[in-house]
Parts: sequence; structure tokens; C-alpha cells
Amino acid sequence: MTIESLLMMSADLESAGKVDMASLSEQTMMELLLANVKNKEKLQDIHGDYIDILQWQDLNFDEDGHVTCVEWNFSTPISAGSIDLRWIPLYMQTFSISQCEIGGRIDTNLLPQSLVFLNLRRNRIQGTLEIESLSEPFEVVNIGFNQMTGTLNLPKLPDSITHFIADHNFFSGAINLTRIPPKIKEFSLNNNQLKQKTLIIGKLPQSLVSIRLWGNLFGRVVDGQKNSVNSEMCVSRFHNE
Repeated sequence: MTIESLLMMSADLESAGKVDMASLSEQTMMELLLANVKNKEKLQDIHGDYIDILQWQDLNFDEDGHVTCVEWNFSTPISAGSIDLRWIPLYMQTFSISQCEIGGRIDTNLLPQSLVFLNLRRNRIQGTLEIESLSEPFEVVNIGFNQMTGTLNLPKLPDSITHFIADHNFFSGAINLTRIPPKIKEFSLNNNQLKQKTLIIGKLPQSLVSIRLWGNLFGRVVDGQKNSVNSEMCVSRFHNE
């Protein structure tokens, strides 16, 4: 499809209300996903029409031909503009677009249930993150170095999460770390606008390798028994870099 026809289709689908995603081909969904991306010539023919997604760079497919993995970065086919994440195909497990100067918003209610790995690091993603809408089998969320705002309902992270990386954004307010996901390995909230007088850190799982909290406005930091903790020591203990 041409860009103009895709934009018209997207507008028509929006006006029609709830869309039956299963009725759309994965080719159409991928094209809608990228409808507002500016630089994507490598995915198009000389007439500006998209080539078959089977020929797109850095896509993986399962035995049934469903696209399950997208891994694009600064050296791959797209950059600039914005993506519409509600069009991520239904069988997607890994969705990674990093360092592409891509804008957009994350509506966690509309992400496919199959998604395990979401990486949008170093882009221009805006809006809030509704953590309560994330569910198992989600394992990795990397939204670091974006322009996201709002508060974070961290106790609602699913137990399956192993990496939650949200550094260098504009998240604000207080956070609750009394419950930390049991399988977490990496937890990064550094360089945001988080602020509270007393931050209580609950029991740290054995799986935890790195926790980064610096670059925020925390006063007293205490453990579950209300004993004071030096936040820099707490961080450096698990900091491997």
C-alpha cells in the first residue's frame, strides 16, 4: 500500500472504533505500525509501495510464517517520525527499535499478549506507562533515554519481569519498592524526577544483579526493617558496570 492509503485506512479504523486485529494481515499491521515513520525507503520499492515483509531486514518468523521478532537500531531500515505500537502483530515476542529517533506512545492495554521483550531505548517516546496493564509472560521492558512522564506503579510489575529499565526519562512522584519482582536481574530508574522523603526498599531477590536509583530526589532510604541505608552504597553493591 502507499503511505496515503495507509493513513486513510488508519483513520477509517479509528473512526470505526474497536478493531478486530485478527482480521488484518501481518503485512498490513506492519505497514500501519510504520505509517508515520519518515525514513523507511529500504522497506519500499521504487514506487513507494512496501515490499513483502518476508524481505524486510531483521525480522524473524515462526514455522507458520508469523512475524515474532523485530530488531532494528540506528544502522537498520527506519528512523525519525513516529510508530503506532497498537499495530504490533499478534504473535510478536520480541520488539526492539532502539536509537532510531522514533516518537510515539505506549498503550500497554493494546500490546499483544505474546510479547516478552520490549526495547524502545534511546528514542523520543512520550506519554505515561501503565504498568498495571503489563502481564506475564513479559520479561524485559527497556524504555531508557526517552521523554516519558507520569508516575510508576512498580508493585504491579508482573512476577515474570527480569529487566525493568526506565532511566533517563521524566518520571516523577514517589515510588514503592517494598515489593520487587522475584526474578528481577536489572532495575534501572536513575536520572528521572522521582522524589520522596523516605524510600523503603523491600527484600532484594537473589537474582538481582544491578539496581540504579541515583539522579533522583530521595531523602532517607531505609530497608524493610526501617534501618537507614546509604543509597549510593545500596546501588554500588549491585552495580556491575
